[in-house]
Amino acid sequence: MKSKINFLRKIPFLLVLLFFNHCDQEKDNGALELYVITVLSELQENGTVTLYKNEMDWIREENATKEGSKNSNSQGRVRFLGLSNQTYYIDIQKGSLNNWEAKNSVTLQTKTAFELVKELIIVGESQSGLLARAKGKKWKLTSPLPANLRCRTDDFMVFYKGNRQGQYELLENQLSCSANSNPVLKGTWELKDGVLSTKINGNLDFVGLIIFLSQDTMEIETELLGRSFSLVYEALKD
Repeated sequence: MKSKINFLRKIPFLLVLLFFNHCDQEKDNGALELYVITVLSELQENGTVTLYKNEMDWIREENATKEGSKNSNSQGRVRFLGLSNQTYYIDIQKGSLNNWEAKNSVTLQTKTAFELVKELIIVGESQSGLLARAKGKKWKLTSPLPANLRCRTDDFMVFYKGNRQGQYELLENQLSCSANSNPVLKGTWELKDGVLSTKINGNLDFVGLIIFLSQDTMEIETELLGRSFSLVYEALKD
């Protein structure tokens, strides 16, 4: 009988424990540990790692989670605390290395408070990362063209961050190729097997094979008005 009474006395205490345990699970108590590594299994120190709560923020690099950006340590490790059960988008940049064409999201589904989730994130020198950036990367044609194609020589191609595809702008200057009076034409870009294509209002505007691409220079083989050209573009500084 005494044991039964003692158990009944403990019920309020147990209920309080269950309540706080439930509250802990509802709070942002998740933890994420990321390891920044290359395809050659080289752990990367001083990679800038940022978490975002949705893909659009990841693309624009806006509204990072409350801990902001962190740098990976000598073991390539970085840890984020105070996370909730949801999908987070991961941005890692170190020089020309990034994870834009690799795993860029992780979903937390922790069952207990302060549960640690560990993930390996591969970084590399991706074409997407060389071509584009969050605020737009502007390219200008430096190759000469015949007179009937001179309208393209003073255009700027602007590529915005994405995973093999993203937003695109064509800035037409004085030598406009179109009858459109708007000097800024907006569309999308896509990279597939080294082929770069752009669309304006859903219509194919440009397609070419990337021969060379670095932070500063891009060479593309393409056809214009039935003729083959090797076009060289230069990235403009901000």
